[in-house]
Amino acid sequence: MVVKELQDEIVTVVFSELLRAQKEHGETFNSMPEAFSVIWEEIEEANEEMQRVRQKANDVWLANRRDDADAFRMCASKTAAAATLLACEAVQVAAMCMKAQKGGAAWSKGKNG
Repeated sequence: MVVKELQDEIVTVVFSELLRAQKEHGETFNSMPEAFSVIWEEIEEANEEMQRVRQKANDVWLANRRDDADAFRMCASKTAAAATLLACEAVQVAAMCMKAQKGGAAWSKGKNG
């Protein structure tokens, strides 16, 4: 369950990422296919990070099974770092979706190439 305060903070971060990306890559996408491609790329990167989180969490579980507190703490730290990168990718997905909502002049029916 997402805490409302955390969600509000994340929305602020998403807007910040949107502004950063717009400064670097332009205000809008040139077409729906371009928007989809960028969004999909960010989703794929998020999936890769999720796999890393799962791998690191498995290491935490293995340390737990071995009753190795030092390894457990180290693996938990690595899992936290991987989860942070996952959160960054999720923010980028949301920001690119927001950028796509802006559309573009060439997006009108029949002009999307």
